[in-house]
Amino acid sequence: MEKRARRHFLVVVFCALTFCSSAFAQSGTFIRVNQVGYLPTDAKIAIAFSRTALNGNFVLADASHRVVFRGPLKAIPQGNWGGAFPYYYELDFSRYQQPGPYYLRLEDSEISSPQFSIGPYSPYQEDLLLFMRQQRCGYNPWVDAVCHSFDGRTVDGPLPAGSYVDARGGWHAMTRRSGVELDEERLALEGRGHGLPICVFSDAGMIPRWT
Repeated sequence: MEKRARRHFLVVVFCALTFCSSAFAQSGTFIRVNQVGYLPTDAKIAIAFSRTALNGNFVLADASHRVVFRGPLKAIPQGNWGGAFPYYYELDFSRYQQPGPYYLRLEDSEISSPQFSIGPYSPYQEDLLLFMRQQRCGYNPWVDAVCHSFDGRTVDGPLPAGSYVDARGGWHAMTRRSGVELDEERLALEGRGHGLPICVFSDAGMIPRWT
């Protein structure tokens, strides 16, 4: 009786694993889009990558699932992206310019992208500036606290060793991330346009002075 129960249990486990493996193989294709969205007149390209070769078309669908554009999958070189996906495809829907929320889907398939928008960008620059401010040494508006307020000390120079230096205003791990932070400040400046508050210009100039 115990052997029979054990055999039944192994059969159930085997079937479950087979089902999961099959489902995993079927979902081994993914579509990546620009999460910020696409401006109406800009190039609009997404990337599909898969563990198996694909063919056919992709479709662009609106929020009501109505297909508004159809295009071919264009195979592109694999590249050295360090992933486990040997097949990559370009999904070009640049010709479609009508603003609104959309998603991409492989035709005759349930594989789809996250929803994105065609139209003006959302105010993403505010998120970039928030990240920069909460990473800054000194007062952190995110947690309403002050960090590294008394640990700036001299080693060599005109002041006696161990003298306190007010080093607030830089960013955590900036020597490792200065390129990323500079780029985020640049994007924030471009997104804000004219009439920027002085603190933004101050932030944008901080990293070159500290690097």
